[in-house]
Amino acid sequence: MTEHTSSYYAASANKYAPFDTLNESISCDVCVVGGGYTGLSY
Repeated sequence: MTEHTSSYYAASANKYAPFDTLNESISCDVCVVGGGYTGLSY
């Protein structure tokens, strides 16, 4: 038996380079905040 449940997040969390920080104000039509339930299942 494994110690934890495998998830897509755990398999890919460190796979991509981090984005630069936002240093100025921007405007957008849609903003998604949070990872939802799937992001929390790790």
